[in-house]
Amino acid sequence: MANQTRLKLLNEAYSLMCSNGYSSFSYADLAKKIGISKASIHHHFPTKENLGEEVICAAYEETHQKLQAISLNFTSLMSRLEQYMHLFSQHSELSQIPLCCSLSSEFPLLPDTIQIRTQEYFQLQINWLKTILQTAQDNGEIKADANINDLALTIIKLFEGTSIVGRVLPQQDIFQKSLRQIEFLIGS
Repeated sequence: MANQTRLKLLNEAYSLMCSNGYSSFSYADLAKKIGISKASIHHHFPTKENLGEEVICAAYEETHQKLQAISLNFTSLMSRLEQYMHLFSQHSELSQIPLCCSLSSEFPLLPDTIQIRTQEYFQLQINWLKTILQTAQDNGEIKADANINDLALTIIKLFEGTSIVGRVLPQQDIFQKSLRQIEFLIGS
């Protein structure tokens, strides 16, 4: 039972962080959503910082697994990028923004441990993008002189930015348009 409550708290905190950011939710919000007392939350997570850090670590692990699955199950660069795009568009369908995006908007105000975990979470995605881009370059899918580091940063910036703009100016195919821009940039 305790593990189920803990999991519910992590899931609800994740949802609140993707919807409104780290700073805009409290243990009172969680207690109300889950139907338990604030003291019960403190039993599982003594501080909000502990909770936030565990939320990011769990999201990091889940994303890591999803990125590995994409690499294993899709072979072309564009099919991998399309699957990566879906990780962002799924948040949009829930009227949320990705966790990294949400946390970056209030980054200077976050506790140090949350800042570090946010940076690690971004770096996970950038490193994965660099790996699949390097593989694509080695296979001749993209230009031999393409700067892999710059392309990886451009791709994550485009999808993160699309998540923000899409929340304010929803368009049904906004993520597909971003994917087409990436395809144009890499020249595939």
